[in-house]
Amino acid sequence: DARNKRIDRIRQTISRTPSGRADLAYLFYALFKELDGAGDTEAAWQALHSGAASKRAQINYDAAGETALFAKLMAMCGPGFLDADPLDESTKSPIFILGMPRTGTTLLERILGGNPKVTLCGELNDFRMQYKWASDHHCLGFIDDTGIKRLADVDFAELGRRYLQHVAWRVPTTRYFSDKNPGNFVLAGLILRALPQAKIVHLRRGAMDSCFSNLKELFAANAHPYSYDFHDLAAHYRNYSRLMAHWHRIAPGRILDVHYEDMVSDPATEAKRVMDYCG
Repeated sequence: DARNKRIDRIRQTISRTPSGRADLAYLFYALFKELDGAGDTEAAWQALHSGAASKRAQINYDAAGETALFAKLMAMCGPGFLDADPLDESTKSPIFILGMPRTGTTLLERILGGNPKVTLCGELNDFRMQYKWASDHHCLGFIDDTGIKRLADVDFAELGRRYLQHVAWRVPTTRYFSDKNPGNFVLAGLILRALPQAKIVHLRRGAMDSCFSNLKELFAANAHPYSYDFHDLAAHYRNYSRLMAHWHRIAPGRILDVHYEDMVSDPATEAKRVMDYCG
């Protein structure tokens, strides 16, 4: 049938492709998808393993470096980091939807979009880019050692104003709008400091489901480089969980956890809980 013909064609292409070519990862992930759809789970797993290994060889992820980076961030944003910032009820109210990718962030944003008071803006990079401007330092990703060292010198009120100015064109009429960039979990404390009126909705999903959903996704370019190796996945999930627990400790009640499993089993209840939290 058509699927078997596609599988044969992909395998033939793989056999003709020299090892080390970046294209191999795409071919192996395509083969995984077709074999998984055909119910051949053993062969699908082998294709996924080969695709992940091919992609991992092309990117750089330093688990120990990420662990140390997050520890420095938590040390700089300790108790009292948010104490001096009053709630601003007069301006636009962003709703940041964050967590690990493939955990229901898009689904939750669509649910929020059912409310006419909310404008959906999708996955924005504006906050992290404005932080780079405010700290006068550019880096790849969300933050690095230098960005953390410069936290003490950042004017967070100005950072918040610049963020709102840069997204204003997307939100001409409503007070509430979504910013659904999962990676903003790294900057959650900074978001609450710069935008005291912001709401943060954190999507949680079972650890195994979160990690496997990341493993079987071939992300664009160098995004989510931890997701192609079991040990890297475990290290990142641990780092992410520790950092989110820290943000909860320094900002009690200001971040709402939503469990993916609850959202899909009882969407009405969870939608009401999210809407109540967002006001």
